Amino acid sequence: MDVTVWDAIRGQRSTWRFKPDPVPEEHVRKVIEAATYAPSGGNFQPWRFVVVRDSERRRQVRDIYLRAWDVYRPAAQRLLGGTIPRSMSESADHLARNFHLVPVHIVACMLQRPPAYTLRDEDGK
Repeated sequence: MDVTVWDAIRGQRSTWRFKPDPVPEEHVRKVIEAATYAPSGGNFQPWRFVVVRDSERRRQVRDIYLRAWDVYRPAAQRLLGGTIPRSMSESADHLARNFHLVPVHIVACMLQRPPAYTLRDEDGK
């Protein structure tokens, strides 16, 4: 069966629970390489990626994520009038509380501003 890119995009589901299996370095590199193909204004590619494998660092990332989730969840419920399905909310809560168990985090960091450049006319001026 041939699967098109469109089929893959439409069929992708969110994942809230992860296996603790180690992630091979080659897979991490492929994910980061794919991310670098995203368009960026002026083709500046103002991103850097931080790969977090250390368990204590992943716990620190979880703590940051969990603080944000604890603020976002009730605000989202209020804004959406309580329409977030319970199963989705519970799954997202499980992820926030267990984020440190995800075996590798890839953190995308954006540069504050693109590098300076100068436009020149045809004569190089």
